[in-house]
Amino acid sequence: MKTLYKNPQGEPFELTNSQACLFDAIYRRLKNMLVILTYTQFGKSDVVAMAVLTRITTFPERWCIIGGTEDKAKIIMNKLIGHIFDNEYTKNKLTMKNHESMDRLRHERSRSRLTFNVGDGIGEVFILSGDSSKKGQDAGDTVVGHGAANILVDDAPLLPDTVNAKIVRMLGGFKDYFYGKIGNALNRNHFYRAFNSDRYSKVVIDYHLGIEEGRQTADFFEMAKEEMNDEILFNAFYGCIFPPQDASLGGVWIPLFTENDIEKAQDYEEIEHFGEKKLGVDVADAGEDHDTIIMRSNTYAEILYDNQVSDQMKLAGMVTAKSKENDAGRTYIDRSGVGAGVCSRLRQLGFPHRGINYGEKSPGSLYANKKAELFWELKRWLNQGGKLSKDSRWKQLTNIAYSINETNGKIQIMPKKIAINMGIKSPDIADGLAMTFYDRDKYAITEEDEQERFFKKKMRKKKLKTSEDYSLRMTK
Repeated sequence: MKTLYKNPQGEPFELTNSQACLFDAIYRRLKNMLVILTYTQFGKSDVVAMAVLTRITTFPERWCIIGGTEDKAKIIMNKLIGHIFDNEYTKNKLTMKNHESMDRLRHERSRSRLTFNVGDGIGEVFILSGDSSKKGQDAGDTVVGHGAANILVDDAPLLPDTVNAKIVRMLGGFKDYFYGKIGNALNRNHFYRAFNSDRYSKVVIDYHLGIEEGRQTADFFEMAKEEMNDEILFNAFYGCIFPPQDASLGGVWIPLFTENDIEKAQDYEEIEHFGEKKLGVDVADAGEDHDTIIMRSNTYAEILYDNQVSDQMKLAGMVTAKSKENDAGRTYIDRSGVGAGVCSRLRQLGFPHRGINYGEKSPGSLYANKKAELFWELKRWLNQGGKLSKDSRWKQLTNIAYSINETNGKIQIMPKKIAINMGIKSPDIADGLAMTFYDRDKYAITEEDEQERFFKKKMRKKKLKTSEDYSLRMTK
């Protein structure tokens, strides 16, 4: 290795012990499932690139590198292209079309697929994007239809579980496969579960090893810790320690609900609705979005409808049916974007409802917008004893995160676009529940209350009649 590849200064690339362990785990495929967790700026992209390059110039295999975006996937590919020209062994095995230039490839590094002649076959590497934020398509559709026996996913924690599932499908046609996930200790999704699974072998390289191997000084990491001013964030990026369940994400966004909150809200033997039953309707946009109808009373909330295949006319009909079936009161619908179509259809049907725009201004001084206000009311309701149906889909609430705006000090909820880029699924069920807090709850009147109100009303009428009679007599 010392004579095979070079560093950016053109000198022999000398691997440290931890880098050599990482190289071996990939090049020798020591285990077929691997989690690579290193501190940030460890140099893993270079090591991974060299390991894959050595593998595909030695064995006739197909390797796929997947990133959260195409640009992310290109980071390792660009490193790999650069190392091709470090030695004659890899350079001579590169296959080029007649009209292509090695010099152009070397300088532009713009290829998304490369092949190498290894004598008894072809070694190949290509890149794909697992981008889940594209409009009009399901998350991870860019990987569907591809297959490879060897897959490496860079920045794996930033890809949602649905994309991970579609990547795993790519391995389905191969008995002998290799699946590696690379990332920092961030989201508690499939990457976190893989790290805690016995199926995966682990390569963990924290900043202590960086100091021990002389890659950085202890003073540098002390400086980084002071600059971050956030121990949890420092541990995630440098200590390879996943944040606690209720800790901030990326040092900015803090989960509004925890799994413990959900478990507490589902801890009951019997429960029934009390007070007015209100409906919250979230309309699917694209990709992973779902049409959802949530019903909540003063005491209890349940999921009445959840369908990924969006059909606005069907949803409008479902809203009217569920309202009648459950004797529900007020109905709230997200009217922004495609939701306007559902509101329009309900107006045609003469069905009373309230269109909500999460972005509208909140009358309260604490909240950046109506969305923040409604989710805070939802949190207050749960804290005061509100109960949820025993349904695993409520765990989606743990995807809702908030922060304090540094400019105006107001509470804001993580925007959908940021959540998607962090690999967090669209919280359709959570949104539907939050909408039911748009207006103050009304309590149902019991039969005894109704009778008391009736008699009081009759007494008021009697008094009014007596007063009127007396007035008339006085005028005579």
